[in-house]
Amino acid sequence: MCNCLQIWTQILKFLSPQRHLPWVKRFLPLIKSSGLVLDLAAGGGRHSRLLRDSGFRVRVVDRDVSALLPLADGRCEVRQIELEVDAPWPLGNWYDGIVVTNYVRRSLLPAIAKAIAPGGGALI
Repeated sequence: MCNCLQIWTQILKFLSPQRHLPWVKRFLPLIKSSGLVLDLAAGGGRHSRLLRDSGFRVRVVDRDVSALLPLADGRCEVRQIELEVDAPWPLGNWYDGIVVTNYVRRSLLPAIAKAIAPGGGALI
């Protein structure tokens, strides 16, 4: 007989907004160790935490930073920026890595590509 409550609990744990996506963690070694990583449209900060705790310097960006402010420290800069406006790229360049999950604004893709330092990469 199936223990549906136990199965449902495991599904909810896996889908938790606080849990990082396994593929992001899997590909982190492709980013320069202790490099500067941009977490774009970071939401609740699940990948920001993973990045910071993995030794990266992190710039975390979202339009609502209320859930991200507790992450701010010497290794994690939190910036409130509205990305849904047609404006010049406000985040500078030379990121060793850029992480973007669950967010697509195609008009930003060229700026994201230009913002990656030589040898860097994007996890999108």
